[in-house]
Amino acid sequence: MPPTKHPTEARRPRPRLVELLVVLVWAALVVHADFYVAHFGSPVASRDDLELLLAFEPQAGFTDIARHFWNPLNEHRIPLSQWIHFGAVSWSNDFRAGGHVQVGLLALTALAGILTVRRLRGRTCVEDVLFPLLLLHWSNGENLLLGTQICVALALFLTTIAGCACAWAPGAPSARRISVVGACLLLLPWCGGFGLCPSPAIAAWIAVAAWRARREGRVRDGWLAAGVLLAYAACLALYFHDLAWPERPPFERRLDVGAGIVAQVLSMTFGGIAPFEPWSAIPAALVLLGVATGYGVAGLRRGGEQGWRGFGVVVIVAGVLLLALSIAWARQNDWPYAGWAPRYALAPSPLAFAAVFAVVSLGGKLVARAFPIALALLLAAAMPLHVERGRWMAEQAELILRPFLNSVASDMTIDELARTYAGWLYADEDGLRARLVAMREARLPPYDHLVDGPAVEASKLVERPIVLEAAATREDRVLAGLEVIGVAAPARLCVALREDARFAAGRVGVLPIAYVRDTPDEAHTLGVRCRIVQEREGRGPLELLRRDFRPLEFKSDRGLHAFQVELAPGGGRLLLLVESLTNERPGTDWLGWTRLEVR
Repeated sequence: MPPTKHPTEARRPRPRLVELLVVLVWAALVVHADFYVAHFGSPVASRDDLELLLAFEPQAGFTDIARHFWNPLNEHRIPLSQWIHFGAVSWSNDFRAGGHVQVGLLALTALAGILTVRRLRGRTCVEDVLFPLLLLHWSNGENLLLGTQICVALALFLTTIAGCACAWAPGAPSARRISVVGACLLLLPWCGGFGLCPSPAIAAWIAVAAWRARREGRVRDGWLAAGVLLAYAACLALYFHDLAWPERPPFERRLDVGAGIVAQVLSMTFGGIAPFEPWSAIPAALVLLGVATGYGVAGLRRGGEQGWRGFGVVVIVAGVLLLALSIAWARQNDWPYAGWAPRYALAPSPLAFAAVFAVVSLGGKLVARAFPIALALLLAAAMPLHVERGRWMAEQAELILRPFLNSVASDMTIDELARTYAGWLYADEDGLRARLVAMREARLPPYDHLVDGPAVEASKLVERPIVLEAAATREDRVLAGLEVIGVAAPARLCVALREDARFAAGRVGVLPIAYVRDTPDEAHTLGVRCRIVQEREGRGPLELLRRDFRPLEFKSDRGLHAFQVELAPGGGRLLLLVESLTNERPGTDWLGWTRLEVR
């Protein structure tokens, strides 16, 4: 008579079905993240991706490109990720390729976590879906929409692969494990600060592996580890050689502020929702830190074969802490949001990997099952928040990019574009001008039709002075370069007209300060109306133009828009009126006028 199965064993899902379910969830989330890049990303370069453009100049050779990628971006050298980005864009002719590469790296990182836990536990469980839930979501949108941020995803991938190799098997590491960890260690510095900061912890693992190999008589393994350490030291020397640090205003470093920034960075393990859910994200991150550290140290104390797994967990935790401490040291002048910069999303996520590896390999049966299940449920519950945050990030990127693309499609010259969007799209006017020229010379659409020509100041073509007649806020330098007359509703500008004036022309539009927000709750315009009215002595006012702008509701309303109106004979004066459509949010309805011309 065949043996009867225990009731709990009969109810346990078949291993193949569980593995299929985990793979399907992983694949669905890969498609979910890749759809975000394809749908919300821009096929043309913008913001930090403009740094790549000099490599596309027709006269740029291999040496020129290599020199350009070697130059620091701020304080980071990221030649490895820049070469990957350049190759992806060159192959696809689409700047969304950088985002697709990031999704691929995150997908491989999640898969590495699933396979490592399967190795540690001996089987795959449903809760292993926590790894794709942790990495493949939309609140990482700030990185996914910028190909330059491949450096973050690549550093995360290399750090996690090194951690998986450290925890892969009990006992002293073999030459194969030393080779995997060593390769990751040598590549990490070329991902900038996100790879450089955690690398000393991984180097410590290699150093201990070399020491133990020499003690145990494994001479080949010892020499291999020692060679990796020497190569790592050479990489550091090369990285810091002639590295110019950007100048920053002096600031006082405080221990309490530094501790707060560390907590903020750790909370970014859960992605870009952390700044909006701090009372849950920070405690959850500290729980991960406590669990990983506690079980890792306990494994070290046990010694023997489990000691190496405990040491591997401690190494991952140390690497994440080194990254958080480095940010806390360098960014205290950005407090209170220093550790919540959107580009830090997922950078400390190896902490979650370390916590799961620790409880599965070093914890009891109950904790080894309950902790991953709880974490998977928490991450699944956060997915709607990730979607909401990702949509908002895409909207903010569009708010900056759409006016620029509208301006490119108009007759604005390269100089006018550079003066208008320096500070918004790129740090300085000369740098933006050089990159616009590079895009034109490389014939990258839609920049291939751009023409040279001087920028025209706002009031240079108006012979009579422009007078602000209403008591309203005025700003004459709004777009960080272009001479724009910006006024907040309600306001009116007055221009005296000659008797023979026949036309008035120029550009008008809602200024970005009215609708680009740092947080979803920040006040923004609900709509602005512009009116152009001609007043003549002895006659009633004549309305020449009326237009409503709702930039958050309609993308076509963003940026500057050309206008031309026909004037009635008799001169008089021209009134440029700015009115709020709702009057609900005073001070947010900004309208800008530029290139005004009366002829």
